[in-house]
Parts: sequence; C-alpha cells; structure tokens
Amino acid sequence: MTNGDRNLRLTAFILNIISMVALGWTLLPLAWMIPMTVMSWGIYKGARANTVAFGVCNLLFVNTIGGLLISNKEW
Repeated sequence: MTNGDRNLRLTAFILNIISMVALGWTLLPLAWMIPMTVMSWGIYKGARANTVAFGVCNLLFVNTIGGLLISNKEW
C-alpha cells in the first residue's frame, strides 16, 4: 500500500467519524454507521481487505466523500 492510499483511507475514516457524530442524534443510522466506521479503521490498518462493495456501501450509507476516497482501490 502506498503512502497516498494510506492517507486516503485515513481521511475516509475521519470523515466517517465526523458523519457519525453529526448524525448521532438519529439512532437508526448508527446501526450501520458504527460497524462501517470500524471496518474502515480495519482497512486503514491493513487488517481487512479493501473492496469496491464496501466503498459503494460507505458512499451510500455513511458519507459521499469518504466513500469515494475508500473506493480508490489500487488496481
């Protein structure tokens, strides 16, 4: 993983945290935002594989910018 990829994944994780805190008053979205944020941390650390499916789900259900950043998969 290049340094640029690590920076994009860290930025996506930080944006997930910000979105989760901003929408914390709504309890139902937290049911999928918390696990997706934890998984994005695992992707950043290298414990989980970065998949396009996770990037799309992050794009749709958490935030747009973080989803685009984590979808940047090195081919």
